[in-house]
Amino acid sequence: EKSKKTGMVGTFGGLGGGMSSPGNPRPTTVNAQVDTKSKGNQTLLEALKAKQLPEKESIEPVEGFLYFPLDGKHKLKNLAVLYRGPAGKLDLEFEH
Repeated sequence: EKSKKTGMVGTFGGLGGGMSSPGNPRPTTVNAQVDTKSKGNQTLLEALKAKQLPEKESIEPVEGFLYFPLDGKHKLKNLAVLYRGPAGKLDLEFEH
């Protein structure tokens, strides 16, 4: 009996061979995608800005969200807003 070797003709072990020679690489397809994550962040930022507390002086009630930066992780029970300025004073404590 003759023993037959199995394998593909024209392959080069470990080089990704296939049926082409090293001088003629196979055509490749490149997929490009648009970064929609930053676009989504921009949409979110615009929505938040539309709901924020307006920066103006008023003697009438004003409605909106107040945002302020936080560094690190904070628990709700550890937060307070203290304001002292020309418009008066504000002590706002968050209870958990």
